[in-house]
Amino acid sequence: MAYCRMVSSQPLPDGAFSLCFYQVDPHVLAQDVAVFFAQLQYKFEGGTPMRSSWGVGDDTARVLFGAFVKRYQFTISIDPQPGSPYVWLRLAKGISGAAGGLIGYSQMNTETQRVIGLIQHFFST
Repeated sequence: MAYCRMVSSQPLPDGAFSLCFYQVDPHVLAQDVAVFFAQLQYKFEGGTPMRSSWGVGDDTARVLFGAFVKRYQFTISIDPQPGSPYVWLRLAKGISGAAGGLIGYSQMNTETQRVIGLIQHFFST
């Protein structure tokens, strides 16, 4: 269960997705993000709590065996707005999925839509 609640969300022109929060501590939001991805069995792959990368699967196996191996990665950016009570969370693909060929690319797009729906639900309930 998330401590933070979003007030709005929207797709971005670059294919990413953003969620807006009102009067939340960015570090608490980062902890909520960690809980969210842990529930999906994604692992922290690097960065900081405010700029993190989360993934599941193995790059090498994906290159060797293509779409037969699951590999997804997402990046998270948490951006407090100076002088404003709003904090924005940006979710973007960390990889295109192209290492799995056309099928891998399609799988990454499907997983992206699934994660977007789940993160919206996670931060709205």
